[in-house]
Amino acid sequence: MFEARLLHGSIFAKVIEGLRELVNEATWECSGNGITLQAMDSSHVALVSLVMRSEGFESYRCDRNMSLGISLVSMSKVLKTMGKDDSLTIRVNDDSDSIIIAMESQNQDKFADYELRLMDLDSEHLGIPDTDYSCTIKMPSSEFSRICRDMSIMGDSVLVCTTKEGVKFSAKGDLGQGSIRLVQTTNIEKEEEAVIIEMKEAVALTFAVRYLSMFCKAAPLSPQVGLSLSEDTPLMCEFKIAEMGHVTTNNSSEKPVKINKWETNALKNALDDACKKYFKEALHFTEEYQLMDGRLYISFIACLFSGFALIYDWLHPFPKSRSILIICVIAYFILMGILTAYMQFIERSRFYAGKLVDRTGIDPISRCMISSKLKKYDDKYNLTLEYNDGTDKTTNSSQIISKSVGTYFDENGVLCYDRFTNDLKKMYDQARLNARKVK
Repeated sequence: MFEARLLHGSIFAKVIEGLRELVNEATWECSGNGITLQAMDSSHVALVSLVMRSEGFESYRCDRNMSLGISLVSMSKVLKTMGKDDSLTIRVNDDSDSIIIAMESQNQDKFADYELRLMDLDSEHLGIPDTDYSCTIKMPSSEFSRICRDMSIMGDSVLVCTTKEGVKFSAKGDLGQGSIRLVQTTNIEKEEEAVIIEMKEAVALTFAVRYLSMFCKAAPLSPQVGLSLSEDTPLMCEFKIAEMGHVTTNNSSEKPVKINKWETNALKNALDDACKKYFKEALHFTEEYQLMDGRLYISFIACLFSGFALIYDWLHPFPKSRSILIICVIAYFILMGILTAYMQFIERSRFYAGKLVDRTGIDPISRCMISSKLKKYDDKYNLTLEYNDGTDKTTNSSQIISKSVGTYFDENGVLCYDRFTNDLKKMYDQARLNARKVK
């Protein structure tokens, strides 16, 4: 049996709220020493690590090591029903497939119990290596949140430069550029309000504002945040949770997609690939291959006719094979015509088909098809999403993006992935909303 009780459940609610911005579902590793969690975001760019020690709870019991697959999104929704001063008890009985969340008001006049179904998740320990960082910064977490918010106005990425005197955050975008500089302030009465820099060598690193903003969701857990930086090493942000433990997030930058801006096919393929990646990794769609399979079946049958004609002609040399060769050639050309029509009218410009399966088995299977067009010598990239939520297989909701490719690539031909996925998210959300309205 596993049971953990917190007198102030709001602490745990803040932990879950901070985690769910990065990870939708994760495996909790429960042992006699406490609760640990390690997971990566859907894009495999950020790693989050949580440690909650057993002595940080009012009472803690774990009879045996347990791995609990939990939907953090669902748990966050449940915890939002909790009062500010309510106590919280989390319990998992032996051989149970659900986790019990019990809340109790401070006056003990209100009790609430919820059960969430546990999930079967693949768990992998992704240990954070011990790194001798070039620079470590301690600063108020509220100030860090404010800086990330302000920098997001100017651009999609922020450059962090450190010196012994202070740290500078700067961003540059279509609107212009801006920067915020903090100097070291060690002579402040309250330690949590100080800016402390421990540096072996200066660093200048660029990170996506989107991920830094996600990290800031954990700011309410701690008055201070620790930033650890080194060249060619992920940024580590650490938030200490009072005497309970800490939340650590690591952000590494993937190699950006860079193409020749003047090649139409390169532009279209880069955006199509980014769209596939978003639906697979962020929205958890599984790709389906019916359209591609149809093309392969037709091609396979055409190859069978060709192979049969070749073998028959070898066994029965011309002119004995004339009639068979005529039949096979005619069949081949007919199949090529069918293939052309299939690609023109059925497959069209669709490059992705996927399905979304609800792991709980409650919601029906949702499906989507995505097509794109980018004409030669035209800068308009047109992306169409056909979405079906599974409740009515005959009715699809369509949503279209039509923007200049210059919106998604900078002057060097580097794909602005965050900007593109923001539009994809809006398109997907609107398609889902339209599907509900149609019903």
